[in-house]
Amino acid sequence: MRKITLTLFSISVLSVALFAQEKKKTDFLPLAGEFSIGFDAVPALDYAMDKTRVFSNTAPSSAAGMFSYQTPLTLVGRYMITDDQALRGKVRLGVSSSSQFSEEAKVNGQPDEKVENTEKTNSFVLGVELGKQHYLSSRRLRGFWGYEGILNLASVDNKNYEYGNDLRVYGEDGSRSLSSSNGLNIGIGARGFVGAEYFFANRMSLSVEYGYALNYNIQTNGTIVEEQWTENTKELKEVESDNFKKARGLNLDVDNASGSITLSFYL
Repeated sequence: MRKITLTLFSISVLSVALFAQEKKKTDFLPLAGEFSIGFDAVPALDYAMDKTRVFSNTAPSSAAGMFSYQTPLTLVGRYMITDDQALRGKVRLGVSSSSQFSEEAKVNGQPDEKVENTEKTNSFVLGVELGKQHYLSSRRLRGFWGYEGILNLASVDNKNYEYGNDLRVYGEDGSRSLSSSNGLNIGIGARGFVGAEYFFANRMSLSVEYGYALNYNIQTNGTIVEEQWTENTKELKEVESDNFKKARGLNLDVDNASGSITLSFYL
């Protein structure tokens, strides 16, 4: 009787220990109804690798050579539909503006009098992806697969010019650029992906993935606007012309042969 009691007690203790161990494993994983916020992990890995010199004895040691697909500042979000399925989205918004200044002598001005010319450059990029992710296990290291739709909009290196001297004061025929536009690039696509996610701490993970994508791109017309002065007729006019013609393209290929890596926090 004593042996039976001891055996039952041992089984009970072992069962509790195994349950606790399994619970400890699954405690790291997100549950249905939770969501995550993530971003490209390469900058964080660069910092860690530079400090530890993992792959190089000289600074800087970089992860970008291994993982370079995902654009920095791309936000990645997931919403857990169930414990092993998630809706996920990616958003990237980039806006840049810069100005360059130069000086020239003021026409009909004082000997040392200067005027300022300005060249302004503007760019805009928007990327949105929305899809579904399926997990293959309930362990801290678990594989996943999924699919997503892609929409990209980009208009880059558009320029505007401002001049300190009026074109008419030079006393001769002439022309100069007022603006140049590179048009709008529109990308629509569908993508499948596979990867693995490791939960190194409670609700914190690193994931690596590879993808195969079909993309259709449309490039709209760009334009150049010039002002032209004709001295004989005293005519000042603006003339618009094509910068380049619109184009279309279709591409089917591996979109990240070097992979992408994401650091995520589940809430």
